[in-house]
Amino acid sequence: MKNILNFFASLSERVYIVIFVVIIIVSSTYAYLLKEDARILEQKITARQQELGRIIKLKDLYQAKKRGLERSVSRGSQEKTISLGMIEETVTKSFTGGKLNMLKPSTIKEDRGGNAQRAFEVKVGGAALGEIITFVKALETSGLYVKKLQLTMPAANQTIIDMYAVVTGG
Repeated sequence: MKNILNFFASLSERVYIVIFVVIIIVSSTYAYLLKEDARILEQKITARQQELGRIIKLKDLYQAKKRGLERSVSRGSQEKTISLGMIEETVTKSFTGGKLNMLKPSTIKEDRGGNAQRAFEVKVGGAALGEIITFVKALETSGLYVKKLQLTMPAANQTIIDMYAVVTGG
């Protein structure tokens, strides 16, 4: 312990001043860097808050437009009436070689809300692929949709197709 005290006692005042100045410079530099880091962090926080605000506005706008679209689609599907006569007419126009085997009303359970949707089951036998494509396109242009489409080829005649479809109003 005496050696350390003797060492400090032997140092001149200039060395103490230099050590003091170095300590002040290092601490000032550290304080400046700390202040700059804090300023940069504040700028980043402000930018993120503004970005979050824009994201929230976009989310609200998206949800509002989505709700409006769902309302218009539900109104459109409610307004679109689907009938046996309309489907039968589409079948007779689309199929020249095929024969209508079955046309009956049915219901399909909706995923959301559990409401039952009106649908019709259609079975056509002995049709060509082009006639089936024409039938599906005619339904879509009239505002109806094919919910389920099943095509099978009979073992006896591989050139014709039997079709089972479930047609809905939207």
